[in-house]
Amino acid sequence: MNSFRIICLAILLTFITFSPTSQAQLIKISEYHNSPPFINSEGGGLGYDIVALLNKYSPDTISFELESIKRSVLNEQLRNNQPKAILLTNPLWFRKIRPDLINSVSLVWDADVFFTTNPLVATKLTQADDFKGLTMVGQNGYFYNGLNTLIHNKQLKRIDVNTFDEMLSLIKNNKADFGIINRSTVNYYNASHGDNNKLHMATKANDAYLFSIVLTPEFNTLLPTINESINAMQRSDDWKALGKKYNIDKLVDLIEFDLVELLDLPL
Repeated sequence: MNSFRIICLAILLTFITFSPTSQAQLIKISEYHNSPPFINSEGGGLGYDIVALLNKYSPDTISFELESIKRSVLNEQLRNNQPKAILLTNPLWFRKIRPDLINSVSLVWDADVFFTTNPLVATKLTQADDFKGLTMVGQNGYFYNGLNTLIHNKQLKRIDVNTFDEMLSLIKNNKADFGIINRSTVNYYNASHGDNNKLHMATKANDAYLFSIVLTPEFNTLLPTINESINAMQRSDDWKALGKKYNIDKLVDLIEFDLVELLDLPL
C-alpha cells in the first residue's frame, strides 16, 4: 500500500509540475469611440489593432479583449463602481465621475476639432464669440472643454447624436452648423473622399490630449505589466506600421496642449 501511495504521489507531482498553474488574466478593455479610424464598418479598426499588438507584446500572464461600448453606458458603469479598463482615453474626462482613475503610459495623442462641410464656417470658428447663435452637433455622453458656458447660457445650441455619420447627416442637411470630433476621424474621412467632398476643420483645435489606457484602481497591481507591454509594443516595427496605416503619428501641434498635458508628452 505504501508503494502504491508513493507511485500515485509521484504521478500527481509530475502532473502539477508540467501543467499550467494559472491561466492568463483576461482584461476586457472598453472602446467607446464608434467612428473610424477607431472602429470601422468591417468590425476592425485602430482599437482592435492596438489590442492585437498588446496581446502580441504582453507576457503570458495577461491578455486583452476589446469590447465596444457607448460612452453613456460606460459613464454609468463607472458611477456604479464597476471595474473598468478603457482604451484610448484620458482620465481628465472622467474626473467628475471617478477621480480615482489611474492611467497607463501614453499610446497616441489627438485633438478635438470643429469640422464642417462649409469652408467659410470653418475659418470663422476661432474664439468664443464666433460660436454665438450657431448650432453644434456633438456625441452623447461627451464633455467638450470650453463650450459648456456658451451652451448653458443658450448662446450655442448643442444637439447630441450617437455616431459620426449622424453628425455628418445633420451638417449636410443644414440642421447643424458644425460638429466636434477627433482630428484622426476627420483625417481618416478626408483620406477616403475626394477634395470635393472633404470636411473642413477650424484652424484652432478645441482641445488636445494624450490617449492612454485608463483603469479603475482594481487594476493597480497590473499597471506595471501593462506599461511594459505598451513600451515593448511601441518599440516594434509593428507599431510604426500601425502609425502609417492610420496616420496617427502627428495629429496635434505642441501649441495645442495645455501645460498639464505637455508635462506627460513623449517627445
